[in-house]
Amino acid sequence: MSRWVGALVALLIGVVVIGVVLTMILKARQTSERVSSQNHLREIVAFAIWHHAMPNQPFEAMRKERFPAATIMNRDLKPDERLSWFVTLLPALDHKKLAPSSIGPAIDVTKAWDVEPNRALGHQRINVFLSPYDVPSKGNEPQVTQYVGIAGLGDDAATLPIESPKGGMFRYDFGVPIDAVKDGLSHTIAVAETNDALGPWIRGGHSTVRDVDPMRSVYIGVGEPFGGLESSGANFAFADGSVRFISSKVSPMLFRAQVTIDGSEVDQLE
Repeated sequence: MSRWVGALVALLIGVVVIGVVLTMILKARQTSERVSSQNHLREIVAFAIWHHAMPNQPFEAMRKERFPAATIMNRDLKPDERLSWFVTLLPALDHKKLAPSSIGPAIDVTKAWDVEPNRALGHQRINVFLSPYDVPSKGNEPQVTQYVGIAGLGDDAATLPIESPKGGMFRYDFGVPIDAVKDGLSHTIAVAETNDALGPWIRGGHSTVRDVDPMRSVYIGVGEPFGGLESSGANFAFADGSVRFISSKVSPMLFRAQVTIDGSEVDQLE
């Protein structure tokens, strides 16, 4: 009888040990994925946005005085038909084969995102535009992004004039000047993680820029507009290039203030 008891105790200890080890492995993996996603956001905001350029222009390693416009301007196209702001990051990210070239097709900034050659080039996977938490496989379809620029408050945020207190860091028709950010770059969210309604990185509109609903009480988490890659919160890149993890329990009032360029907020981060 005592042998059975001893064997049962050993089995239980083994189960507990395995459970602890698995928990440690999962936690380490989550930490690694979070850090990798933060690095992607830093590369996008701290480097590529600051050094953005049109694909047909030479890359210059110098800071711009404004963020890129949310779409490549084309009055003949609606915002969700245009090329996205991600296209202007490609020279800085050294994706030369997507820039004009004499040896093959390249992005045509005068055309819509889903017109050749742009549509075919949009099938290229750009790893820095994807979160390492849960990278979706699109097969033979335009590749998506899991990072979106923040337009501000309300469904018209991306079309607001620069002086609007509801505006954020991205507008469809113009780039937001750095000196227009009254709150300070370190208090203003520029780019967010999302796992909601993912769209092609090459496409303008909702695929790559999101507004913030001023009536919501929860913004971050699984099934919410932002995050959704882990339950406790999400990574956000601020306009100064810093990246922070914001808890899913963040005050909605504070979050709304942080997505505008004139929200007069204070930090409440994890």
